[in-house]
Amino acid sequence: MGNTIRGIIAFIPSNTCQKYLLGDLEEMPIDKMVDLSSMQLRRFPLRTLHIGCNQIRNIPMELKNLVELRSIWMSGNLLTEFPPVLLQMPFLDIIDVDRNGIRFFPSLMHLTGLKLVIYDHNPCQNAPKVAKGVRRVGRWSEESPEPKKRFEVEAELEKAAEDKDTQPAESNEPPAASSDIPQEATSALTIKDN
Repeated sequence: MGNTIRGIIAFIPSNTCQKYLLGDLEEMPIDKMVDLSSMQLRRFPLRTLHIGCNQIRNIPMELKNLVELRSIWMSGNLLTEFPPVLLQMPFLDIIDVDRNGIRFFPSLMHLTGLKLVIYDHNPCQNAPKVAKGVRRVGRWSEESPEPKKRFEVEAELEKAAEDKDTQPAESNEPPAASSDIPQEATSALTIKDN
């Protein structure tokens, strides 16, 4: 539990909170921690973690031990990759990584609790893949489809060219007066009319 608390204390969002808990600090040293001993805690009931607008570059793996956590808001940090620890947290409802430097998003399909992922304002090359019913906010979300990969576009162009080659050439002559109905069927129609 001590390792988890040490990892969490780095996420205290404001200087005011840090001053209250740890005294007058400009930047919290690694060896500082919040002492929650003898508090009769059975679990660490943190459900929402707001760590936005800091200078966070990575998220510690110990975060996955906070199984009560349901939403994490990390907008406006210095993340350059999607935090791998979040991929091990299927209990999260909301993930906000808006306004970071994330270039690639892994699949989030396996995060069974996920309801919302916010990834806007990242220099991403793709949208995160999510399960049906999960709302995405960002580039290539539900409103605008993700761009096709180059090989997909090339394959479509090749298929269109092949389809064009297999279609019969158009003729300038008027079509013959033949019917699409087989000869036997027209004979039967003629007999019935008489």
